[in-house]
Amino acid sequence: MIISKGLYAVVWTTAVAVSIALPVRGAAREALAPDPVAMQGVAGHDSVVRHDVKTALGADPVLEGAHIAVSARDGHVTLAGVVTSEAQRQRALALAWGTRGVRLVDNALDVLPVGLP
Repeated sequence: MIISKGLYAVVWTTAVAVSIALPVRGAAREALAPDPVAMQGVAGHDSVVRHDVKTALGADPVLEGAHIAVSARDGHVTLAGVVTSEAQRQRALALAWGTRGVRLVDNALDVLPVGLP
């Protein structure tokens, strides 16, 4: 009985070691490859997307007078703040969508026409 348990333990340990040591091939390798969409959450990517959206918004003359905060997480961008017209709101949305790495945009911008408190 002790011998069979010992033999079982050796066989089991060897099988596990061999399965770990064998190279992954074919479809199994592709299944284990990092997914580019999942990699968007990697530190640094969100800050690049945020920076690129902010740069696009800041460079657009249509958005003069707008105050827009940008946040990004896993390609999901949120625009928040105040714009002076619906045209500015739509322009900010279009620029965010046009930025590389953006997968979803939440437009939480409020329209507050010039001259209102």
